[in-house]
Amino acid sequence: MLKNRRWFLLGLSSLFLGLLGLTISDPAHAATIATNDFKSVIDNEIKYIKTRLGEPKVEKAFGTLKTTAFVIAHLAQTQMDVKDSDPKQLATLRDAALKIAGALNKKDIAGATKLVSTLTADIEADASVDTKPVKLIGLHDFELHTLMSPFRSEKANGRGYEKAVRDLAKGVKTTAVADATILAYKLDAYADLTAEMAPADAGATKTKANWVKWSSERKKHAGDAVKAMKTGKGGEKAAAASFKKLDASCTSCHNVFRE
Repeated sequence: MLKNRRWFLLGLSSLFLGLLGLTISDPAHAATIATNDFKSVIDNEIKYIKTRLGEPKVEKAFGTLKTTAFVIAHLAQTQMDVKDSDPKQLATLRDAALKIAGALNKKDIAGATKLVSTLTADIEADASVDTKPVKLIGLHDFELHTLMSPFRSEKANGRGYEKAVRDLAKGVKTTAVADATILAYKLDAYADLTAEMAPADAGATKTKANWVKWSSERKKHAGDAVKAMKTGKGGEKAAAASFKKLDASCTSCHNVFRE
């Protein structure tokens, strides 16, 4: 009887973990973005790549640049679920971003610069493009240490996201709502990608279930921050509370998994 109970609980746990993973990492269940906001986020990422590629010591920022390209690819891929979207146009955008990531992975600055010079959120669709989902994790050596690069300070060749989240947790100024909204959408994407990188169980708390749970929390808090900032005047306080919860979830995860 006890043996049967153990197997039942194990099966139930596996089912729960599977459902958590599905809600986060499956492109069909990832969050989509309103068309205008989508363009703003993509334009923001493209601008960063173009600007940083033209600055000194760009080779020190390859990880951050590559992650930025993968975020564009992920957002384009998940955006295909938006009603009346153009899957071929979005797949073309995704594939263009992945070509940039590939060039950066080869440390081909000239090639990446040429590719991004013509990249726009509304890039013309390639009629022959394959719209089937592409597995991003592992492609062009895209791993966890690369994904986390933008959270480092700008002095450390990141984009200062960790500090930005903590600053927003203290309060979201009305003048900062637009930029904070763009960041929250990107943090939602980071939660998706992080969940797909869940490690194997390695102890009582270093478990895939905890990894996915904290990724799920971060996704929820990022989404809540966007919703709060979309409510108009007065939403900044609720958005700050969501950023604070998001930061707390990051800390909980780091306390267990950060080496």
